[in-house]
Amino acid sequence: MAAHKGIADDLLSKLAEDIETGEQMEALGRTLGFRVEDINRYTETNRIEGRVTCKGTRDMLFDWRQTVKPCDQHLRLEQALIDAKLVMLADTHLKGTLSDPGIYSKKISASLTVQRCREKLEKKVPTSIVQNSNETVGSK
Repeated sequence: MAAHKGIADDLLSKLAEDIETGEQMEALGRTLGFRVEDINRYTETNRIEGRVTCKGTRDMLFDWRQTVKPCDQHLRLEQALIDAKLVMLADTHLKGTLSDPGIYSKKISASLTVQRCREKLEKKVPTSIVQNSNETVGSK
């Protein structure tokens, strides 16, 4: 059985550096499941000694990582970034870094892999959801 690796320190550090505002950090902290008191502590750490740093944000991400199975970390962090309205950060830092890329290369059919199917669904889902809800409303 292949070992699943979690998110590397350098990726979390770079992500912490790219979180630009306290509001972004707080939103991410909430979506990662931190309590308000914990988020406030991380925010205070970012402002130690009259300077603004990303140490508190980095600490928050490292602490979060300790609570999640390594095989789940990439997907959970990506979803938390999206839920916190930090989609560009998710795209920049996590696109193509899944811990088990093997599943995505598996064939569903002769010409379709799991990754290709996922890409097609990601493009279709918003449109089809709207179409389905309109059909349901229109047909009643």
